[in-house]
Amino acid sequence: MIKAKHSKFAELIFKPYIFRMMAKNFHSINLIGDIGYINSDYPLILTPNHSTWWDGFFVYLLNKKILNRKFYIMILEEQLSKFKFFVKLGGFSINKQTPSEIMESLRYTSSIMETNPPPVITIFPQGELLPSFIRPLNFRKGIEIIAGLYAKPVTILPLSIKIEFLSDEKPDLFFRFGNPLVIENRFDGLSDIIRKEVESGLEIISEKILKKEFGIQIHKGKKSVSDK
Repeated sequence: MIKAKHSKFAELIFKPYIFRMMAKNFHSINLIGDIGYINSDYPLILTPNHSTWWDGFFVYLLNKKILNRKFYIMILEEQLSKFKFFVKLGGFSINKQTPSEIMESLRYTSSIMETNPPPVITIFPQGELLPSFIRPLNFRKGIEIIAGLYAKPVTILPLSIKIEFLSDEKPDLFFRFGNPLVIENRFDGLSDIIRKEVESGLEIISEKILKKEFGIQIHKGKKSVSDK
């Protein structure tokens, strides 16, 4: 597997680049609702739905704007092998070809959770790109195994991500956090609880958009043609 190797120089290059890219490509980036209490002494696992190529960039931005922790993200090995720059930003791989390779990545994830100060680790439980309207989202059980391997308190934070084209030629991006879940060991059925939180968050985002309640803007896009 490919392990993360953070680089401060890579961070200095990438952060302003991704902020500009987000502003260029999105009309607005918004958070609907609040984030619940997060114990800073526990590692944090972020579990978003995975429906676009952008999702890894989204969670990187969200961490910089709100969570402010050392960032890790699990990426398919075939993809990370092509874009090794992301290793320097906290990317590490999972190879789903064999159970032994999957377990190697899950054990590595558990070891990352020992880092001090506690990091944020993004894992996409779907394991593949799927439209956000699919139900159920089909979350896999890797989170349950990781919690069992770590066997100490960890906070699981469900995240719903939705892109909509509204009053502009560029899309608007919406986030909503689910209820934080503190887990101390393997918890059978955890994947279903996380899935339901994410699905519920997606429905709430849709309802809020219909009511024109767009939440708090956390990153503003550059003026588009329609703005001008």
